[in-house]
Amino acid sequence: MHRVTKESFDRVLSYMEDDLPNCLYLYGDMVRYGIDDPNITVWYGERAGKINAVVMKYFTGAHVYSKNLDYDLDEVIAKAEETDADRISSQREIAEVLYSRLHKTYDVEYGYVFRLKKYRELKSPVKIERASASDAKKIAALLMTSDFFAHSYREDKLAEELEDRLRRGIGRSYIMRDGERIVGHDGVNLETERYAVESLAMVHADYRNTLYGAFLESFMINDLGKEGKDLYCMLVSERRIKAFEKMGNEPCAAYGKLFRRKISQVKERSANEKSSENTD
Repeated sequence: MHRVTKESFDRVLSYMEDDLPNCLYLYGDMVRYGIDDPNITVWYGERAGKINAVVMKYFTGAHVYSKNLDYDLDEVIAKAEETDADRISSQREIAEVLYSRLHKTYDVEYGYVFRLKKYRELKSPVKIERASASDAKKIAALLMTSDFFAHSYREDKLAEELEDRLRRGIGRSYIMRDGERIVGHDGVNLETERYAVESLAMVHADYRNTLYGAFLESFMINDLGKEGKDLYCMLVSERRIKAFEKMGNEPCAAYGKLFRRKISQVKERSANEKSSENTD
């Protein structure tokens, strides 16, 4: 694969720009960061002079995209492994193939990308505020109390990524506090002039019997809606998918995400596979 340069930059963006729901982060990070930032590297593959795949490494995550699914599998697998990413996101069809080859070291989840056009408006009795870059470590600490996020991120790297996005205005975070403690968070992990992507919604376990999550989501979605931006979110939970559909929203893409398995889990799976082989 070829590394994207200033000469090929616009060509690669043009390859993706009419299929945004399938490459939101890849396209958006290229637009916001460019290719000179040390935290982002982008490559593209081509066949007969036409681009057929794009791979991006961003901090500890990677993204893979192919508009027509005509990518070279071995080439993409090699580049994905080269990134040594903790997470690999892509269209669902690609994720299924990647997982079939990388299942010994990665787990996988599948979900849907929704474009949020409608959402209920709720008035929160608790103050909701925009976080600053100085709040990044506390937000990361909150998120890591969830097994879901702890499985996907390393706390120090997550804090670094959040701080970077908030400092540059590439993302935004909405938070609720209880004293000095951040107990609720909903955020935009990527924001361009055209769209924003909701991510990292979380309420501390001690406050799950409240409506803090709904208040945060309502505040953020309606706040962004006033700015006229398209808002997307990625949903895995059947409950949340049904809730968003009930409000009149529809999925616009299907995605998959591979998560690097913890070392202890890799060893356990390897031992189990060897035991299974010995009993066959």
